[in-house]
Amino acid sequence: MLCAGVRLLTTVRLTARCPAQTAWSLARHFSAGDASSGRKPPLHDAQSSERIATYDFKKLSSSPLGARIMALNRKGKWEAAVKAFQDAEAKHHKPTVSENRALLFALARNGNTADAWAAVHRLRGMGALTAFDYEYALQAHEKSRHWSGALRLLSHMDKKNIKWTIRACSHALLTLGFAGRMNAALQLLDKMCERGLSPHPDSYLQLIGECRRSSSRQKVRDAGDSRGGSKQAVAMLQHMKQTGTKPDIRHFTAVVDACGKAGDWIDALDVFQQMQLELVPNVRSYNTLINCYATAKNPGEAEEVLAEMIQSAAVTPNAISFNSLMKAYYRSGRLDEAELIIDRMRAAGVQPMLSTWAAIIHAAEAHGDLKKADDLYADALSSGTINPYKPLQSTVTVTDIKLASGKSATMGCIMDLHELNPATGRAAVRHELQLRQVCAARRQIPLHIITGQGDGQLQRAVCETLRSQGIAPLYAKGNPGQIYVHPTKLGTRVTAGGP
Repeated sequence: MLCAGVRLLTTVRLTARCPAQTAWSLARHFSAGDASSGRKPPLHDAQSSERIATYDFKKLSSSPLGARIMALNRKGKWEAAVKAFQDAEAKHHKPTVSENRALLFALARNGNTADAWAAVHRLRGMGALTAFDYEYALQAHEKSRHWSGALRLLSHMDKKNIKWTIRACSHALLTLGFAGRMNAALQLLDKMCERGLSPHPDSYLQLIGECRRSSSRQKVRDAGDSRGGSKQAVAMLQHMKQTGTKPDIRHFTAVVDACGKAGDWIDALDVFQQMQLELVPNVRSYNTLINCYATAKNPGEAEEVLAEMIQSAAVTPNAISFNSLMKAYYRSGRLDEAELIIDRMRAAGVQPMLSTWAAIIHAAEAHGDLKKADDLYADALSSGTINPYKPLQSTVTVTDIKLASGKSATMGCIMDLHELNPATGRAAVRHELQLRQVCAARRQIPLHIITGQGDGQLQRAVCETLRSQGIAPLYAKGNPGQIYVHPTKLGTRVTAGGP
C-alpha cells in the first residue's frame, strides 16, 4: 500500500510538472509488464539475490580471443577489443559465450551502446542471456547518456522473463540522471517499488546531484531535460523517506547544496533543520549551508551559521567555512569586510588556502581595485601559499625551448601560473614586472610563464597584461601553454596596479 501511495503521489507530481510525453514514453517502454499488454510482470525478490549467473572472469580469459579482449580492456583499448572480436568473426571464428561476455564486459566501460546491444542479441541467440549480461549492457549506456536505450533494455528483460536486479536498475537510473530525465527516473523508482526492489542509497545520491540545473551557458540541455533544481532534489529526498530508504548525511547535504545552487536558501535551511532532527551535521554540511547564503548574498545569515559551528562541540570551522563566508561578503559588495576574513582565519588558527587568496584577489579586481589585488597577492606570496617561481635553470640547457619562430630561447626565470585564476595570474605578472622595475639584474633574465592550455582564459589574461606594458610575448613551439619573454623586451614601465 505504501508503494502504491508513493506511486500515486509521484504520478500526480510528474503530470503536473511534465506533460504526457514522459508518462507516455515510460508506459510504452514498460508495456511488456503492464496489464494492458496481456502479460503479467515477472515476480521479483526484494533484494534480487537470485542471479541466473555471474561472470567467471577466469573463464572469460580462457580462450585466446577472450584473453586478448580482457587484456585490451585492462589497457583501456576498447576499440581495439571490438576490432579483435570483429576480426575473429571475419575469419569465420564463432565466438563462444565467454568471448561474447568478455566483449560485453569491455563495452560496459566504453559506452558503446550499439555493440553492447549486438552482444546481448548474440547471447540471446545462444540461449545464454542472463540478468548479469543485461547489467553490463545497461552500464554501457551511462557514458553516452543513452536513456531511451537503457529503458528498452529493462523492457527487453521483461519480455524475456528475466528478473530486474537492483544493479540493472541502478545503471538505468544513473543513465536517466546523467541525461537529465529526472521525471523518468522518479517513475522508474516507483516501478522498482512495485516489484519489491529497494533502490540503492547511492542511486538517490547521484540523482539528487543531477537535479541541479547547469549555470554554464556552454552546457546546453536538450528539450526533454526535466532537471527540476531544488524542488526536485527535495522531492527525491521525500521519495527516499516514503519508500523506507533512510537518507544519511550525504543525501541531506546534497539537497542543501542543490537548493543553494538554485538560490533557494529558504528550502536549504528547511532541509538542514530536518537533518538536525535526525543526524548531527558535519563540517561539510555546515559549509554547504554557508555557501547557500553566500550565493544568496546574505552574509548576516552566513555569520550566524559560522557562529553555530564555533559554539558546536562536534565541528570546527575550516578554510572552506571562511572561504564561503568571504564569498558572502564580496558578492554583496562588501570588499573590505571580505578582506578582513583573512585576519579572522589566522586568528582562528586556520591557514588561508590558494583558493582563499584567488577568490579575494578576483573580487578586488572585479571591484576595480587593482592596488588592493596587488597588495593581496604580495601577502599571499610572502605567506608561501602562492609560490609560482620554479628554480632557475642551468645555462647548459639554453636550447631546450624552441620558439614558434624556430629560434632557441634561453632558459631563465620560470613562473608556473597554471593553477591560478586569471585575476591572480595578472597580479603575479604585475608583481614580477615591479620587481624588474627596481632590479636591473633581474631584467637581464628571460621570463618563462607557464599557463597551461585549459580554456585559454589564463593565457589571454597574462598576454594582455604583458602587452599593456608594451611587452610582446612569444610562444613556445609545440607547447601553446608556455609564454616566453626575451630580456630585451622587458622594459621598466609598469602602470596597471603598480606603484
